[in-house]
Amino acid sequence: MSLFYQDIQYQLDRSNRKTASVTIERDGTVVVRVPEKINSETIEKLLEQKREWIYKRLTEWQSLNRPQRRKNYVNGESFMYLGRVYRLEIITDSSSDLTLHGQYFYLRAGVKNPAQVFKDFYRIQGQKIIQAQVAYFAPLLGLPIKKVRVLDLQYRWASCSQTTLNFHWKVAMTSLSIIDYLVVHELCHFLHSRHDTDFWNTVQKILPNYLEQKSWLKQHGADLVLPESS
Repeated sequence: MSLFYQDIQYQLDRSNRKTASVTIERDGTVVVRVPEKINSETIEKLLEQKREWIYKRLTEWQSLNRPQRRKNYVNGESFMYLGRVYRLEIITDSSSDLTLHGQYFYLRAGVKNPAQVFKDFYRIQGQKIIQAQVAYFAPLLGLPIKKVRVLDLQYRWASCSQTTLNFHWKVAMTSLSIIDYLVVHELCHFLHSRHDTDFWNTVQKILPNYLEQKSWLKQHGADLVLPESS
């Protein structure tokens, strides 16, 4: 349920956390996460303190989510995989719904739900690639190798629990350097729960140029979309 503080619309998330925070989700929603017993006055004070930051981030979100050209599942359409652009070709003589060969994605004609076919491709390939990167980076951080799941996380790129790392299937659209950043980012949360100085210092030790990947996601992440099947 959406709430309002003056002109700021937000969603409130209470949990057993110890600190309060304000975030802008990938869909542009302002989310206030607070401890269970925090009162409304304190929440409003937090929103007032973060007002300029909220305005700035929402303006950036609106810029990044400008209307895009509508894609379709037709010959010549472009689709991303591991940071590269591939063209689509519709073919009739194929036993597989979707294959990748050379510079082309080959989609079998008559597939009822091409969007789901592409999502399955990204999920399966992403599982292999991300699991390999987790196996590489986890020991560098002194961590055991974690279980990986690739699924639809809606407006989040990744998340983690005590034993599992979760990644959005869209991650397979990005380059290997972006995947490395997302993997290291989530692994570092096993050492530092908050995005504090210690957290980012640990990320930087593993990926000295992580700010480049972080910036790329901020600028281009909203462009990584699939057209829905008609």
